[in-house]
Amino acid sequence: MSAPAPHASDANVVHFIHGEGVAASGGRTQPVWNPAAGRIARHVALASEQMVNRAAASAASAQAGRADAPPSRRARILNRFLDLMNRHADERAAIITAEHGKVFSDARGEVGRGNTAREFARRVQAGMVGINVPIPVPMAWHGFGGWKRSLFGDMPATL
Repeated sequence: MSAPAPHASDANVVHFIHGEGVAASGGRTQPVWNPAAGRIARHVALASEQMVNRAAASAASAQAGRADAPPSRRARILNRFLDLMNRHADERAAIITAEHGKVFSDARGEVGRGNTAREFARRVQAGMVGINVPIPVPMAWHGFGGWKRSLFGDMPATL
């Protein structure tokens, strides 16, 4: 695993709203430092309140359209997302290296751990979360609801 060409984009990081990159209104930006190089790597666009509201409205409308999608369709979308994340792992690691100053191998490990978590979430069959540990306990000798005339009902045990 050798490092790819360094991420050398000096383009501003824009907002992604309703399927397109949107520059900040007002042109306000904040620098993204590369601590390893001691210089500015890029700039990130700062959003106005109106832009945040626009993004929230876009997300709400998208969610409303997808809420009724069957689980199999949502799973296919998430699987394609996972495939893209895996395919571009080295590029993502190069961006982390450029913007956070990590060595490439450490950034690649970080990307890999994220991919592993997404893969686990994709494959896990959600049901009971946690571990059931059987613990032998004595039968309850008091009533606490349930069916009448049972040891778990409202008839006290007088055995």
